[in-house]
Order: sequence, then C-alpha cells, then structure tokens
Amino acid sequence: MLVRVGLASVLALVAGCAAPATQTRDAQFTRAILAQDVGDETGAFADYLRIVQAGEANSAVFNNLAVITARQRKLSEARNWLEYAVATDPDDVIARANLGVVEFHLGQRDKAHEALAEARMRRQEIIRHMPSMGRVNWYALRYAEFTEHADQVARDYLDKLAHPSPAAAALPPGSIEVAWLISE
Repeated sequence: MLVRVGLASVLALVAGCAAPATQTRDAQFTRAILAQDVGDETGAFADYLRIVQAGEANSAVFNNLAVITARQRKLSEARNWLEYAVATDPDDVIARANLGVVEFHLGQRDKAHEALAEARMRRQEIIRHMPSMGRVNWYALRYAEFTEHADQVARDYLDKLAHPSPAAAALPPGSIEVAWLISE
C-alpha cells in the first residue's frame, strides 16, 4: 500500500508519463485511483469519464464513478452507474453490493434485498467454482479476501432489511458505506 505522503508524487509522475490521449485504460484507471485516494474526486471522476467516453470502461470504472457520485449524495445517478457496472459484468459482486446499498438508501427495499442477496450468492458460487491448483485453492482464497468487505456490507444491509428501524434508512452526512473497488 502506498503511503499518503508519496501519493501526490506518484500521481504527478503518472500524470506526466503520457498525455491523456495516449494513455491506456489501465494507466488512466491507475491515475484515477490515485487521484481518488489523495482526495481529488473531481480529477478521478474526469479520468474515469474519459475511459467511458473512449468506450473502454469495465465494471470497475462504472463502480468507481458510482462511489464518487454516491459520496456527493447523487444516489439516483450512482444507481445508474452501478446498473452499468452490473450490466457490464454480472459477476462483479462489489458493484452489485454497492447497488444494493444505494437502493436501500433510495428506499427501494425489494431492489436492495435482491441486489445484496445476489451479490452474496454470486460471490459464493464464484469461489466454489474456481479451479484448484493443488491442495489449497489460492485463487479462491485471494478472491474471497478481495471481496470480503463487499460481502460484509451485503450481510450488514440484509440484516438492516430484516430488522428495519426508522434510523436505519437515515443517511447522515458522510456515512454511506460504498465498498470502493480499487483494482479490476
């Protein structure tokens, strides 16, 4: 993990390596993640949007656009980005869990439950069907570790749906939990 003090330097280095028109999607994606990590969500959003406009977006790009818009309390717009993410990759459990969180905060309980339950089910199915490379299935272990936060968020929100309270739907400033996808 990069140290915050060095992120600004790394971001400047990445930005100077190639002009935006010649950057690959991966370089732009890395630049966007770094910008987002140092708090430059405007720059990150612009980088993600350039990837979309170039027709090279994957579910991670759409997911991260949704995370930024959700933090700005533009939940309907965030839902649209997450729907693109899920349509692009139906097995992206992080985007699917995020969709459930956004639907929850939009008051769409049935849609939230569907997205959250589907995220958990798909994650379990993906792990179960990963080919083993010996006695320990390292691929499944790494995937499980990478998606654990999304699974926990899905469990927490499914619990909120099962045990509703008036305060559960409240959206206090800065409290929306959106699992941030950091790599493809």
